[in-house]
Amino acid sequence: MNMKTRHDVLIFWQEIHGELSDKWQRTFLKDPSLKQILLFPNEHIKVAIRRNRKLREILKDLQNQEVKQEEFLDKYDKYRNSRQVDTGSKIESREREGKRWGRTF
Repeated sequence: MNMKTRHDVLIFWQEIHGELSDKWQRTFLKDPSLKQILLFPNEHIKVAIRRNRKLREILKDLQNQEVKQEEFLDKYDKYRNSRQVDTGSKIESREREGKRWGRTF
C-alpha cells in the first residue's frame, strides 16, 4: 500500500491498530501532523505506524529514523560529505575551470 494521501495513512493505521469511529476518523484526517508524515518514504511511515499509535509519536519516530540513518551513513562512510559531486566529463570540468583541453581553433 502506498501512502500518498491522508486517507491511505488512516486505512493503514486502522489495519494495524483497529477501527476508529467516524468522529475519530475525521479528527485523525484533520491532524496537521499528517501533512509532514506524508513527506517521508512509504516504508518508513509503515514502520513508524506499527511502532506508535499517536500521530505526533509517529512523526517523531520518522524524524528519528532520518537522523539515525544519517548517523549510520556518517559512521560507515566518514568521507561521504567531503566528496565532490561528479558534474560531468573531464572536458566540461576543464571548460568550467577556464582551461582549454584539446584543439584550439
